[in-house]
Formats: sequence, C-alpha cells, structure tokens
Amino acid sequence: EFPAVDDRLDDIEFSMNALAEVCGTEIAIGRDELVQIYSELDALCKQASLDIHRRITNRRYEEEFHDQLCGLGDSLSRSVNNLHRASLKRNYRPTAAQLQPVFQDWASMRPLLAKCKPNDRNHFNNFRKQVEPIMVKLQVMYSN
Repeated sequence: EFPAVDDRLDDIEFSMNALAEVCGTEIAIGRDELVQIYSELDALCKQASLDIHRRITNRRYEEEFHDQLCGLGDSLSRSVNNLHRASLKRNYRPTAAQLQPVFQDWASMRPLLAKCKPNDRNHFNNFRKQVEPIMVKLQVMYSN
C-alpha cells in the first residue's frame, strides 16, 4: 500500500472539489472533448478489467478478494462503456447521476488495488496513474 500516494490523491480530489465550488458546479466542455475523455477511460477500464481477471486468480488470492475485485473491474468497465456509447449520440447531455456508478466503482476499487501483491500492485499503479486524473476531471465537471 502507498499511503503517501493515496493521501496526495485525496488532497488533489479535495482541492478540485473546492475549485469546482468556487467556479460553480458546471464547467463547460465540448462534446468532442467529452467523447475523447470517455473513449480514453473506456479503453483503460477494459484493459484493466482484462488484467484484473488475468492477474487476480483464485490460486494467488482469496476467493472473496478475487470475486470482489473482478466484479468491480467488470462493473467499472461496463459503466464507462455505457457512458462512452451514450456520448456518441448527437443529443447526449451528460449528468452527474450518470457518472455516480463510475465514481462509486472507482472509489471501491482503489483500496483493493492497493491490497494486491507487490508485483500486481505495481502493474495496477500504472492504471491508477492514468485513470485518477480523468476521474478528478470528471468529478470537477459534475460535482454538486
């Protein structure tokens, strides 16, 4: 586990939430940029879900941990893919409620990734480093 990294990410999230409150709850973003953000997040989450199933096996981890992390990986991937597909529609209007399942799965997944064995944790840290800024950006854009 990397408490210093988690603490820093929490600080960033707090700062971004404070910034959103000062700026207002809606931050303008173009449809093309939003589609690009969802597309990138979709690809990252699909790969992470595959990696989780490949690396977090019942032979190496307890069944409950395996089931929980694999389930969250699948759920996050599905939720992000649904957002990405919806954003491709011309009349798409994003809402904070649409992002709640993504944020909830991500918040549940982060501590589990930190509990993985060192080699797996190092692998998933690359995923975290790529996904975390996207999640923070989305939280700022759609915070209440």
